[in-house]
Amino acid sequence: MDIFDDTLLRRRPMARHHCSATRTAVGAGGRPARHRTSRASTSALAEVAQSVDMGPLIPIASYNYLNDSLSNTKNPNACGTTLLCALMDFGRFIHMRPLNNAGVSKYDALWTTIYGFLIAERTDDEFQTLKDRLYVCSCSFEQDMEGEEKRAMHERFKEGLVERNSSEKPNHAYAFMSVLCGLLSSVLPHTKDVCFMPFDPDRMVKTLLQWQRCIGGTAILNVLSIITYLGGPSMMKSVIDMDAMRFIVIQPLRAALDKMMATFEKPSSKIRARTAKRARGTDVDGEYGGIESLYVALDRLLKHALKDSIEANQQLIEGLEMQALQLCSIMLYLLRVPMIERGVSSGEMCVLMKNALARDASFMIYKLDMDLPCRPRVLLHPAIKEAYDKRVREQQGVGDRRQVKGGSGPCGCGACGDGKWRSGYDDYEALVKRFCNKYRGPKPRYISRK
Repeated sequence: MDIFDDTLLRRRPMARHHCSATRTAVGAGGRPARHRTSRASTSALAEVAQSVDMGPLIPIASYNYLNDSLSNTKNPNACGTTLLCALMDFGRFIHMRPLNNAGVSKYDALWTTIYGFLIAERTDDEFQTLKDRLYVCSCSFEQDMEGEEKRAMHERFKEGLVERNSSEKPNHAYAFMSVLCGLLSSVLPHTKDVCFMPFDPDRMVKTLLQWQRCIGGTAILNVLSIITYLGGPSMMKSVIDMDAMRFIVIQPLRAALDKMMATFEKPSSKIRARTAKRARGTDVDGEYGGIESLYVALDRLLKHALKDSIEANQQLIEGLEMQALQLCSIMLYLLRVPMIERGVSSGEMCVLMKNALARDASFMIYKLDMDLPCRPRVLLHPAIKEAYDKRVREQQGVGDRRQVKGGSGPCGCGACGDGKWRSGYDDYEALVKRFCNKYRGPKPRYISRK
């Protein structure tokens, strides 16, 4: 029996009405300012999905369960395990559809509910209560037909995840938040009726920082980058003022890479098998995503921060430049490790990742003047050096804004000695040497302006 066959969960016919398509927002207390989507509304969605141009049938049980459970942002009557299974089910349906306005915006009511759950304001005590509810199943159900339907959904989703993992674990709260943020980062740019900034951006960033402290890992970084992009200058200012890129992106990325490196070097076959799952991003309980998801997060951050036409965006990584550059180099070396390289979805994707990391790093060096004589010298993967040399050659004859003399003293750039250029990781060069010795990686090279 297919665990995602929700036809068995529909105990009674649903009335047929049409869904509202009005813009929704998040009201006071974090609750979406709209009526909860009724069973009649989900029936209408099913009718729409069955039309020829809409593709596969919407999984009504998952839609209903998520919308009903997450509408109560502070005290959802659901646990992380069942929410994860329902979200994976609905996410699978979404990924079978075109990722554009036509394929995504028809479900804006659900995206508003999920987004409202993510960014709702909570006190630290309320966050702890929510975390406990997600981690330990304490779900209860009304003694009526609707309650029995939800109980049936709950048990089926719970059993389904056990079947997928071949073991029963007490919670999947982190994995649920990881899938939720990943799905939102994919669909939010294509929605029409989701209010991206329902309240003050400082409060939204504070909530994301609370989530980061609450669950750790790299779940929140995917959604932070897309919210920063969609929220515009006011959101970016809040992200910069609260140093959110450091706490939600750079620090978790380094922790994820450290975890990956520490695990694949252990001799246990069981641990190595789990590392392979992490590298592929198929371990739903893993605290960190696969190498591809980490690459996407870093690539998205750098592209947003280094836009040619928006100099102010550079403040997103101000003070983090050296660490971001070293992360690019570490990822390039990691992609030479057989277990990690085999975990990438395809050979073409592996080549794309290597080229993009080298290109992003070289652009950051050039655009942020990190190759000037007064800047700290850093050993980098030779692919970054090659991409940098190519960029310099392309700029020859165009004119260079940085006419400076060689040497190690002040160069007249205006930033020397102001403390802006913070150092990178203390253990970075030791890591690079270990990669070169153990995995015969290419010899790192210094980059300096001639």
